[in-house]
Amino acid sequence: MATRKQLSGFLVSAMPKALYQAMLVLPDTQTAQQALTRAVLLTITRHGVARPEQLPLLFQRMLAQACRRARPPWRQPVLEDADAPILLEMLATPTPEQHWPASSEAPALIHAALALLPDTDRQAYLLRHWLGFSPQQAAQSMALSSRALARHEHAGRHALHTLLSLKGLSLPAGYTSLDAAICAVLTAALPKNETQLPAVCLAALDAAERQGPRRLARLRPWLTLHLQPLRRAAFTLLLLVLISTSLPQMPWQTQTDSPDDTALLADTWSLDTLLDPALEQNHD
Repeated sequence: MATRKQLSGFLVSAMPKALYQAMLVLPDTQTAQQALTRAVLLTITRHGVARPEQLPLLFQRMLAQACRRARPPWRQPVLEDADAPILLEMLATPTPEQHWPASSEAPALIHAALALLPDTDRQAYLLRHWLGFSPQQAAQSMALSSRALARHEHAGRHALHTLLSLKGLSLPAGYTSLDAAICAVLTAALPKNETQLPAVCLAALDAAERQGPRRLARLRPWLTLHLQPLRRAAFTLLLLVLISTSLPQMPWQTQTDSPDDTALLADTWSLDTLLDPALEQNHD
C-alpha cells in the first residue's frame, strides 16, 4: 500500500505529462485541466491503497476515462481534428534539419503530428516511448492484450514517423533513434514551474487518510487492472459451454440395443454354456 507521501509525490511528478496527454485529446487547456483534476481525484479516492508500482498504470487508466467523459458526446474525434492536417502543413520545418529537436518550431510540429494519430495509437506510443512503460504495463493500463497493444503501438509509431518524414525530418545528429528525439522534444516542452496538487485533491488526500482503507479496498486496484482478462476468460468459457451443448449427438450416443440383445445380456450364463457352439447356432 502506498503511503500519503508516495501517492502525492507520484501525482505531482505525473501531472505535467498527463496534462500534455489531455491537451492532445481535448479541445482547450481549461477542459484538459479539469480532466486532469478529475483523474487525480479518481486515483486518490478509488486507488489510494494501491501499491506504488501500480499507481502509474491506474493513473493512466483514470486519465483516459476522464478525457473520454470531458469530450462532448456530440463531437466526434474526426471532426475535432479536421483542421489538424492543415495546421501540420502550415507549420514551418525546423532548421537546421540535422539539429531540429533544439529548434523552437519542433514542439508545435510534434504536437500537430501527434494530434493526427488515433487516440489508441497515440496513447500506446506515448506509454511505451515517452512514459517508459513495459509492454505488459501498457497493455494492463489500456486494457488490451499484448498483441493488440503491439499492433496499436506499431501503427502509431509508423504514422508519426511518416508525418515527420513528409516535413523533411529524419534522424537528427546525437540521437540513437527518431523516437528518442521526439521524446526529448516533448520533455523539453513541459512547463518548468513547480507543479502542485489542486486544493480539492489535497482535501481528498486528507479525507482518505482520516477514513483509512475500507474493507476489500485493496482488491479494487487488482480488479481494475485484470478485469479485461477475466472478462475474456469468462466469455471463452461461456462460448465453450454453448458449443458443447449445441453439438449434435454422435452415432454411438444415440444407438440403442435391440430387445433380443438386451434380454440375452440380462440372463446369467455359465462359462461352459457360453463356449458351447450349439448354443450359438440355436440362438442364430
